[in-house]
Amino acid sequence: MEESIYGINRMQEIIGGLKDFARADKNNTEEIDISSLIHSTLNMVRNELRYHCQVHQELHEVPPVIGCRGKISQVFVNMLINASQAIKEQGDIYIRTYSEENRVVIEIQDTGCGIPQEHQEHLFTPFFTTKPLGKGTGLGLSISHGIVKDHGGTIGVESTVGEGTTFIIKLPADHREPDSGTPEPNYSETDVNQDS
Repeated sequence: MEESIYGINRMQEIIGGLKDFARADKNNTEEIDISSLIHSTLNMVRNELRYHCQVHQELHEVPPVIGCRGKISQVFVNMLINASQAIKEQGDIYIRTYSEENRVVIEIQDTGCGIPQEHQEHLFTPFFTTKPLGKGTGLGLSISHGIVKDHGGTIGVESTVGEGTTFIIKLPADHREPDSGTPEPNYSETDVNQDS
């Protein structure tokens, strides 16, 4: 019974994530809880990460952002898959959120192979890829850049060969007064093993 209940809960989580992702082609905007969306996206890509990546979450309480939930989820999927593929054997992925002035900052860091300096300025160019032939289209980062830009944000990269890469996404925060008195969940300083 416990295994069945666990399986049902996992199915609910995956379906929820797929519903977020399926909305990527729709342009309707809404208020987005970034922490909730990160959890949903992690559930969707869990199998891609779980066998060789330890995922650490440091999700602080941040204001919501206004945008297309499915498209922002698509950015997170691209970032997490890239981080996973940069780790050849075993490694760590760190996801951090915090507020900076009027922006919500999301950092996705891996301990993978890193990106040579001469390639970093081309990362967001369509069809540019450092992956072996047949392993990548060179469109994931370009699409992510376009989505973030369309939401009034920025995306940058810091990388050192042999040490890893950090992608930094900054999105405008929504500082409107909430419609209800329901407090936002606080996911402060959580450290989650993806295998648990």
